[in-house]
Amino acid sequence: MNQLTQEELAQTNGRLDNQSKLYVQPKLSRLQFYLLMAFYLIAGGMVTITLKVQNIQISQVDGKPFQWQHPFVQVLFMFIGEMTSGLIYISLFRKSFKAQRLSRMSSFDNTQKEVANPFVYAIPASTDTIASFMVFFGLTQIQASVYQMMKGFIVVVTAILSVVFLKRQQYYHHFIGIFLVVLGVGTVGFSAYFRSNEAESSNLIMGMLFVLGGQTFQAFHLVIQDHYLKKYDIHQFQLIGWEGIWGIVILSVLLPIFQQIPCDQPYCVNGKIEDSVLAFNEILSNWYLALFIFLYFLAIAFYNGLGITITKYASCVHQTVTDQSRVLLVWTFFILYPGIAQEEFRTLQFLGFCIIVTGNFIYNEIIRLNKESKMFKDDDELLENDSNEFQQTSKQSLIPKNQLQ
Repeated sequence: MNQLTQEELAQTNGRLDNQSKLYVQPKLSRLQFYLLMAFYLIAGGMVTITLKVQNIQISQVDGKPFQWQHPFVQVLFMFIGEMTSGLIYISLFRKSFKAQRLSRMSSFDNTQKEVANPFVYAIPASTDTIASFMVFFGLTQIQASVYQMMKGFIVVVTAILSVVFLKRQQYYHHFIGIFLVVLGVGTVGFSAYFRSNEAESSNLIMGMLFVLGGQTFQAFHLVIQDHYLKKYDIHQFQLIGWEGIWGIVILSVLLPIFQQIPCDQPYCVNGKIEDSVLAFNEILSNWYLALFIFLYFLAIAFYNGLGITITKYASCVHQTVTDQSRVLLVWTFFILYPGIAQEEFRTLQFLGFCIIVTGNFIYNEIIRLNKESKMFKDDDELLENDSNEFQQTSKQSLIPKNQLQ
């Protein structure tokens, strides 16, 4: 088998173990992982902010004003943003990823991952579509504050599914972190609920069931992504790109059907389940709306790409726990720029945000409850066996060696 030169191997950011001659996957240092979390939260905040700005836009179509209300078209835009992640992979990561693959083939590594049929990526795209549809419908039946209280449910479901299906071990500080995140999200939601002047929905129970169902499908989606990254030989941005392609295919079938189905419910658009023609006419007549949809594409691409990178180097539970802190960033932005959303400083909400951040810090071991880190460990032994090119590697690395396969 052809061996790689040290220069070719260096392009992969990985290494060959001198004793076993096996290719060792590149890892993240503690600082790199925390920076990844920070950029993920920024991208997630941009997703929420751009969506909020879209939803308050009023466009003139045929002399009539229409406020932007196209949740199913927004799901299509989400998948277009995910497809953009695939373009980022082609532009920035494909060369180095192929070099990694060649490195594994050139070593004595008998644990090669499978190369998946592209059709398998339709499965996570389907769960993502179902989750989005269920949540959007649930939001038409309940108050936004009630939805905020229920957001923490996905953390619990993802943790349970990762233990059951992925056999991931959760330590006591993980459970403490999850509990605090759920408690913080509930505190924020209760604060919004008791200060809200919105009328109670008559379909509250049905709306809550749909939101819970959507969160469950979203948890399955994250666990499937986690499983695929461990099983298949695919880059994380490439996986998101394939999901985007399949999501566009699914929506290309569903949107014309929704266009033809009459509907007079509150969640309907212009007398239909979805009026895609009206949506694109609104975009063409409002350049400000078009600008924020474009920014949404970019935000979604990086949000999903960075999120699944957290899943790759840690787990899907780390991704969901980290994502709950996004609400603090969004809340702070709308406090500073009150003209976009009607937000005001509330002590109980701020307390909830502090609890969420504390839970995140404990779960991700920024605040450590014990001396031994379960997520990071010293790699002195690895460094001793490294060649000169790799002796600059950080001594703090993510994922214990016995989990690297």
